[in-house]
Amino acid sequence: MTNYIRGVPVDCYVGLWASGLYTAIPRIGRWDYDVKNTATNPPASGYDVHFTVQNGMLTWGNTAVKGFFSNPSVKDSFFLLLANDNVIFICTEASAYKYKTVSRVQKNIFNVTQDIYKANNVSYNFHTTLSGFDFNPFIKPDDTNICFLAGALVTMQNGRKPIEDVVPGDIVAVHGPTGRVFEPVIWAGSKQCHVRPELPDDHSGYPIRIRANAFDTSVPDADLLVTPEHCFLFDGHLTPIRMLVNGGSIDYDRTVHEYTYYHIATEDHSILIVNNTCAESHLDTGNRSLIDQSPRELPDAPNFQKNWADHAAAPLNTSREFVEPLFQELATRSRDLGFDTKRAVLSSSFDADIHLRSEHGQRINPIRTQEGRYVFRLPPNSSAYWLCSAAARPCDLVGPFLDDRRKLGVLVGGMTLFEKNMMRPMQEYFENKYLPGWHHNHPSTIGWTNGEAFLPIALEASIEPAILSIDVISTIGEAL
Repeated sequence: MTNYIRGVPVDCYVGLWASGLYTAIPRIGRWDYDVKNTATNPPASGYDVHFTVQNGMLTWGNTAVKGFFSNPSVKDSFFLLLANDNVIFICTEASAYKYKTVSRVQKNIFNVTQDIYKANNVSYNFHTTLSGFDFNPFIKPDDTNICFLAGALVTMQNGRKPIEDVVPGDIVAVHGPTGRVFEPVIWAGSKQCHVRPELPDDHSGYPIRIRANAFDTSVPDADLLVTPEHCFLFDGHLTPIRMLVNGGSIDYDRTVHEYTYYHIATEDHSILIVNNTCAESHLDTGNRSLIDQSPRELPDAPNFQKNWADHAAAPLNTSREFVEPLFQELATRSRDLGFDTKRAVLSSSFDADIHLRSEHGQRINPIRTQEGRYVFRLPPNSSAYWLCSAAARPCDLVGPFLDDRRKLGVLVGGMTLFEKNMMRPMQEYFENKYLPGWHHNHPSTIGWTNGEAFLPIALEASIEPAILSIDVISTIGEAL
């Protein structure tokens, strides 16, 4: 079974060619690297770094990957730590020759406060992620799949059938502008999901349980389990069910840790009738291959990529103006049905705790703050810093009806470095879209951090410390 990260099969390799790594998804510092699908791009030489997934574990060959040593200020190399405690050196320079085992380390040198590997007098910190690309040994579920769990009853031309039993050629009922019509199923797919409980619920893979009568009387007419991104029809608009979770009649089912999900497609994107609800069929936006490696489909089924703007059965609506009143209506109904509707909302009054962290893990507190300006003294001979703060997602602070799932820390309006009697405005944090820890905004002269944002500062050797001034427009708690 192939596993996927962000729509890319993890049974893949990172191309280590003579010219270095191509640009695309995982990154170190300011450099991106390409992840290719081995199904369509088989490894071409021994210069390829080949990752696979075995029993849910990311592996190098047959050995599980524990994590990475990297330094954001070093753009051309990193180290891969394997379960057998080998450390593999990976270099992205054009002159790099393959990869090599550089040493053997002992497990007992690693602890929670100092996971550092040194090579050529440079310190590389241990991470389970590689600068934004999640290589945690257990692979994240793909939160873009839109599917039903087993037991969902699809209305057919003759009665109802469990979703897992529907096959291409079956005739399903479709909700149309003029009423119920019938269309043939052209494709059916399924896939296994393993829940990641340490992630936020909407990314963890937990299914959402929609209780009987949650939308209206007998709608649904029995409990219905779906994935969080599945859209339902409300007032002529399609809205993901995750935006309507109220903790009662619509909630994540945290008792389910592993399951198979199913979906079906008609020739056009359509509104199916499932457990007496109006739910979307599969819309192939290029993700159909992610649902089933051996899909069932009609021989003459159309095969082209679609999009929401041109091919959706109804417009997608995730705006707060539309979703919040619907959320409140269903939450009120949930209480009327007797459910204890408790939705955990984070407090927005938390301490922002704005500080810097050096490459060695040293915490650097501001020496002065005034009206949003934070002034730090930077120790000399340092090559990497991170701007750190408390962070949260707007959807967790306000409610799931706010479709903003970014993790936000502070909104930075400007930075100035004072060094050796010189003043240098820093602009790379909003000019370089690949800089780890930054969200891009409009206008582009300001930028949100994710609570741990890399600062591209390399100080020259000096007996005098440098001064860094950061203008913080807002913290996430103040912004909402």
